[in-house]
Amino acid sequence: MTDLRKRPAVFDPDETAELPERLYLACHPASGAGDVMFEVREWSGQQVVLAYSSLDEFLAGCGNDQPWIMIPVARLAELGSEKSGGALGNASFRFGVLLDAPLPAEARGTAGGPADAEARWDDPDSEDWTMVHLASQPFEPGDEQAKLELQPMPGEHLAVMAYSSPEAVQAGCGPHQASVRIPAGLLGEARRQAGADTICLDTPLPQRLRHTSNEGR
Repeated sequence: MTDLRKRPAVFDPDETAELPERLYLACHPASGAGDVMFEVREWSGQQVVLAYSSLDEFLAGCGNDQPWIMIPVARLAELGSEKSGGALGNASFRFGVLLDAPLPAEARGTAGGPADAEARWDDPDSEDWTMVHLASQPFEPGDEQAKLELQPMPGEHLAVMAYSSPEAVQAGCGPHQASVRIPAGLLGEARRQAGADTICLDTPLPQRLRHTSNEGR
């Protein structure tokens, strides 16, 4: 177990004044739903989501293969009061917000399941088979595999831009973005092969980073 010299704080979602304006939340693609689910853990007898004040804190706490999504803290407060599912599945339980916690290895996750578990390719219902769509360069003649398009993130990190559905790719990157589909269980390997530091899930790109129809691509 990780030695926590300073015990991380747990907040209620509506304690917005005590939390950073924006949070990096650990998440994974929802199996068969084309959506995103927050990672939930039990902490001191309470169900909590994993939130971080910066990308550096996130990587230190969750590792490089845990996908994340950034949301305004006000939106998290809204989710805390909703009872209709969404990013928390059946959100009928009260959850806390665990801030900047360094997780032990056995508590870390990936897009396909626990970080310390082998991929379950023999189980068709395994989360490892959940399909994700990665922003990529268009295939060119002679290409043997897709070349992922990485995006710069705070702290001089590079991120794979992953999306839970083709519709999410278009909403996040625009209609001219190429993408490649892979099982979630291979997302960590794709990140390493691409030379990226982290995995950003279902996050819209600013207009200046989106491809347009008049590019010579």
